[in-house]
Amino acid sequence: MHQPVRVLVVDDNPQMVEVFGFLLRSEGYEVIEAKNAERGLALAREQCPDVILLDVVLPDGDGFDVCKQLKADPSLIGTFVVLASGRVTTSADKTVGLEAGADDYIARPILMPEFLARFQRIVRIQQAEKRLREAEERWQSLVQNAEGYVFTLTPVGQIQFANRVPPGWPAPPLEGKSLLDLATPHHRETLEQQLRAVVATARPASFEACWGPASSPSARWACRLSPILRGNRVEGLVLTAADITTRGPRLGTATLGSTEGSHPLQA
Repeated sequence: MHQPVRVLVVDDNPQMVEVFGFLLRSEGYEVIEAKNAERGLALAREQCPDVILLDVVLPDGDGFDVCKQLKADPSLIGTFVVLASGRVTTSADKTVGLEAGADDYIARPILMPEFLARFQRIVRIQQAEKRLREAEERWQSLVQNAEGYVFTLTPVGQIQFANRVPPGWPAPPLEGKSLLDLATPHHRETLEQQLRAVVATARPASFEACWGPASSPSARWACRLSPILRGNRVEGLVLTAADITTRGPRLGTATLGSTEGSHPLQA
């Protein structure tokens, strides 16, 4: 079920709290209210709002300092902070606020249509970043718990991510190393051909390869190489590999794009 965007309004002016609260609730936002810095910080950490509308001048604290504390809190990494003030409104003031980590700075007075338009823009950005972060977390969870090995590669085979390091491979991190350099000399050419073919055709490939430490030159891997696309351009590759050293005879020649219904990944 879709959850409404949660907004924390921190302002010691009851009229401002009432006006902002009414406007935001009328747009479907869930609004929480605090009248000082201490309560605002406590509610932020307790409720983890999506956006905080923070007054710069508060009776018990400076909004700039509060903003820094909010931005330094790991539990609020996805929370956007919008500073607002009717008194601290010079260009220098706004610069200080933005350098403190604020995602926007609203000077009052401001027409309500403009306020809503600017606030909605901030919410769109925050929600887009939230979805991206959640997708990355799901990806991390998926690959970390995958039965086999998962690598993301540059188009030329440089390792960007590995969910784990196979036994006997170089000590982590593998990031930055070339997958081709880990292949046995006999299979390096095959692997390089597969990389080039997938990049050229934007179609996945299934093949066998042998690579790993020199002490285990017969280690065999069943591999699946898929392109990561941005538009029509291959900007990376995902390689999944399973150790099949003990699973009977070797497969035939490598096959390119041989699995029906397979699709490249879209960035």
